[in-house]
Amino acid sequence: MTSNFRTFVMSETLLKQINALSDELQLKFYRAVANYGIHGIEPEFTGLELVLWILMKDSIGRKKKRTSEA
Repeated sequence: MTSNFRTFVMSETLLKQINALSDELQLKFYRAVANYGIHGIEPEFTGLELVLWILMKDSIGRKKKRTSEA
């Protein structure tokens, strides 16, 4: 049986970045990380949120690559 289950690894650094944000932004970024990590859906951030997202996206991409190579 083939599974379509998708996963990604959230690093401790990524978690610390999100936890450093306000409660409102934490929810926004948790959703963005989960949707991008599992479904590849890019959030529509601008300004400083976009700056932070670029770093997070890069981290998620590196983790996904390592996971798929293992």
